[in-house]
Amino acid sequence: MNLSPDRSLPNYRMRWLVLAIEEQMGAHGLAMILRQSDLTRYLQSVPPANDGLQAQAAEYARLLTTVRTYFGLGARGTLTRIGRSIFRQQLAQRPLLNARRKVIGPFLSTQSKLAWILNQLAGEMAAPNGAVRVSRAGEGFWLVDETFDRTLGVVAEQPICWSVVGELAEAVTWMTREELPIREVDCRAAGKQACRFAIL
Repeated sequence: MNLSPDRSLPNYRMRWLVLAIEEQMGAHGLAMILRQSDLTRYLQSVPPANDGLQAQAAEYARLLTTVRTYFGLGARGTLTRIGRSIFRQQLAQRPLLNARRKVIGPFLSTQSKLAWILNQLAGEMAAPNGAVRVSRAGEGFWLVDETFDRTLGVVAEQPICWSVVGELAEAVTWMTREELPIREVDCRAAGKQACRFAIL
């Protein structure tokens, strides 16, 4: 799929990221990150919780890059926690997820639970026109993201999408009640064609 690197994103995705940063860094920390990212328009008004496409991948990536630069060697832990907060923001806006888990959860195996929640996340990450897919890998799964939402303009020697690792970890624990190993194997920032995450 030939994707535009700086694609438009739903406003709610930028909202989840902004609120997650605030949850982890406080209001003053968020304000500093927004100023350094040249996104001061969000100081007065957090992005709305709707499907409008006023946000851009470049802005999303810039916010994450600013956090990573600010924390330096400590960025991995902070961004992982931000990713966990992103999933909690998603739950707050998607109350049907809780309802569906209560209905279908007791009847699904762990593998089916994983497939269900990972496909839910892939759909949110891909919206509105991206390429994020889930596939089986033995007893585990791959989540493969071909978009540039976190890596646009970023060059790194190793995978850096720690916020996604946190988001996946929070979602998997929420769905299965288990802590499962999750790691980013390949990253666009490190020159790969896609960001690939191994679950299990």
